[in-house]
Amino acid sequence: MTATDGEEALDVYNLHKAEIDIVLLDLGLPKVTGMDVIPKLKEQNPAVNIVIASGYLEPELKAELSRRRKRLH
Repeated sequence: MTATDGEEALDVYNLHKAEIDIVLLDLGLPKVTGMDVIPKLKEQNPAVNIVIASGYLEPELKAELSRRRKRLH
C-alpha cells in the first residue's frame, strides 16, 4: 500500500491497520509531515512498527526524533 502524502498515509493506515505489519515513512511528506504522522499512528496503534526514511537528517531533526521516541516509549 502506498500514499502520496501524510494525510493519505494516515487514511490508508486507518483503513488497513490490521493488514499492515510495518510502515515505511518519509519525513518530508507533503500536507502532513512524517514527524506529525508518527504520533498519530502511535495513537491508533502504540505497537506500530515504523521505519523512517529520509535523504538527510539535520542534527536538530535527529535530536527531535530521539526526544519523541523516548516520549512514546
